[in-house]
This record gives sequence, C-alpha cells and structure tokens, in this order.
Amino acid sequence: MKKVFAFSIILLIGLAGLASCSSSEDAAQSASNEVPASQVTQEPTEPEATSTPEATATQEPIHSVLFFEEDFSQNTLDWEAREGVTEIGAEGLQLEMPKNEAMGPYQGLLAYPWETLQVNGDCTFEFTMSGGYTFSGPMFNPDENYYSFILNPASVGLLRPSLGDKAWDALGDYKKQASSSDNNVTIKIIFVGEEVQVYVNDQLIASRTDEIFSHPKTFGGFYVVNGDKFAVSEIKVWGNSLDDLQIDSKFVNK
Repeated sequence: MKKVFAFSIILLIGLAGLASCSSSEDAAQSASNEVPASQVTQEPTEPEATSTPEATATQEPIHSVLFFEEDFSQNTLDWEAREGVTEIGAEGLQLEMPKNEAMGPYQGLLAYPWETLQVNGDCTFEFTMSGGYTFSGPMFNPDENYYSFILNPASVGLLRPSLGDKAWDALGDYKKQASSSDNNVTIKIIFVGEEVQVYVNDQLIASRTDEIFSHPKTFGGFYVVNGDKFAVSEIKVWGNSLDDLQIDSKFVNK
C-alpha cells in the first residue's frame, strides 16, 4: 500500500507582458523567485529578463541509447491521482489547472508523477504536447534550484526562479508545424556537459551554458499555469548508458 508523502507545490511566478508572446522580445519579461506550498498572497514583481542571443546552428548531439519511452498506455511513472492530472489514456496524459480568478495569470501548479526519473550524465529529453498551453512545460530538479522549459503556441523560454530578478530567459520563437491544428509541438532538450540545447519542432531555438545543466537531470513533471488545459502524448529519453538511468519512488513512503 502506498502512503502519500504530503507534498504540494504551488508555484509563485510573477511575469508581465507575456499575453501574446508574439516574439522572443515580447516574451522576455519576468518570473518570481519563490515557490511556496500555499496559494499566493502578494502581487508579483517585475524582474529583469536575461538577454537572448541568437541561436547557434551547432550539430545536434546524438545519444545512442533510448532509456525510456512513455505513451501513457502503461503509465510507467504512475500519474494516477496527481494534482493537475485529469485523465490518462489513449490520448495521453491530460493536464489542467482550472481558471482561478484569485490567482495571477502566470501562477500555477506542478503535476508530478509518483515515480521520479533521473539521468546522471549527458542525455536528451523529448516531449510531445498539444492543446491549450499558454505558459506551461516540463520541469527538472523539483527539490531545489528547479528549472522549467515554458511553452506557448509561438515561443519558448527558460524559467529559473533561483536567479531572482533574472529568473526568466526568453529563448526565442518557433515555427508551428504546418499540419498542426491543435498546437501540436515537440520540444527536445539536449544536455551535453554544462550546455543545454533547446529544439522545438526540430528547429534549434537556443543554447545556454551553466554548471547546473551538468548535474543529474531529475524529471519533475509539468508546470501547468492557471487556466491551461493540454495533453502530453509522448515522453522519450536518450542517453549514453543505461547505468545512468534511475527510476524510484521519490514522493512515496512504502
């Protein structure tokens, strides 16, 4: 019998001017540096955004071993009864945070699985999403110094609340898939040493370098912003050796 370890994260994110996100410059606003366990009670600040250099067309690294593949038919990481998860089935993982008028537009919740997935080394994570995402995306390192790759239908950014008033980094705009009618998007996040490269729909958007990206990569679930409703149809993870992969019950007392 699983006993739930009480763990509730409500993220406090303060941003301004990201409603349309029509360009990377418009998107480069702000996020707060606090992640309380309860609902927000103060107004968000307006921190400075990190500059957005032009993406470098470097060769995409290849990690040869497919560690993990999830289409949610097996529910490998166990997403049952998690906050923000409305359904798991043939259409994938359905995530939603119902609109809460008492909360700010860029505040939300973390939908995380019972089982945590960690890679100790260079690797590639790929997520396929669709539906009504306006400021949501995959998150890493949920325990401390977390960072999240935030998508809307036109651009992608990197959120690092530990950086305080430089928490928001607008990575850039991406091209929508021509055949997509439901905001279908694939984001690929490639970790090589201290560098992370971000691809959206096979287009290199940006790369960043920081020591934190060389640390073990713990997939922490998805940030779901207030009012968003979207689906994740597939997760894939590649690396160099299966010895680098660890899956365990991080949030469960057994």
